[in-house]
Amino acid sequence: MDKSTKILLIVLAIALIVVGAVIVFTKSDNVVNNETTNNSVNEAVNNALNWINNEMGNEVEGNEATENETVSNVVENTNNNGNDKTEDENITENQKEEMADDEKAIELVKNKWGEDDSVTFKIDEKTEDGKYSVSVVDKNTTEVLMWYEADIKNETVEEK
Repeated sequence: MDKSTKILLIVLAIALIVVGAVIVFTKSDNVVNNETTNNSVNEAVNNALNWINNEMGNEVEGNEATENETVSNVVENTNNNGNDKTEDENITENQKEEMADDEKAIELVKNKWGEDDSVTFKIDEKTEDGKYSVSVVDKNTTEVLMWYEADIKNETVEEK
């Protein structure tokens, strides 16, 4: 392999690792603070570089500064990507309204069902006209105990 092919392979390997790390962190359901995320991405990139250097036997010399600059730029862009907003700040107004409507439907059904720690409430379907199909589910058996139709506009609840 010539020198430019090796460099290209190194850059591609680093890019793949960084893209993989970004996908893993954005798909995560847990909110992770930026410092932890940055450290994890940096650690993954450094581990990848060490592995590549060991595999290639440090054959590529004289390009160390270029490689380090490329890695720094990739890591910096991945970590900062111009967006320092938290997950909550990225939620649109429509999503906030929809979440509030969902909570309202569940609250209506909870009030109708009564206080009960042995069940959960799940929205199974919702229509554009504000009607929600909500099930009451036993926490232990996951059996649906009752179906309700909650109308958030009229604030009514009916058994199905």
